[in-house]
Amino acid sequence: MDLNGIDGLIHISELSWSHVNHPSEILNIGDTVAVKVLDIDRDRQRISLGLKQTQEDRGARVVDTYRVGDELEGNVTKVVTFGAFVEILDGVEGGCTSPNWPTTTWRIRARSSRPATPCA
Repeated sequence: MDLNGIDGLIHISELSWSHVNHPSEILNIGDTVAVKVLDIDRDRQRISLGLKQTQEDRGARVVDTYRVGDELEGNVTKVVTFGAFVEILDGVEGGCTSPNWPTTTWRIRARSSRPATPCA
């Protein structure tokens, strides 16, 4: 991003609250975007910018809406050795560890051919 001769960089981790594999998923060359200044390096004439800081933090909305013990439905997005990640809102995932699986009921339904996954 050119800011009147000073380079402005939006690091990939500052593009979105959800995971981004490549900046082209969010931005195109020539786009005009509102950003927040995160840091200024006067010696190197660079400015660190954030795009996600201008957007709603969906994770904060979850904290304000749900409480420990609430039962939610979500989509299993990834299964790993220690458990699974479950998307409960668009772009908001939570971890479900496998030690919790044997003592729980079937609560999470995957949008795939896999069977529903138990999660606490």
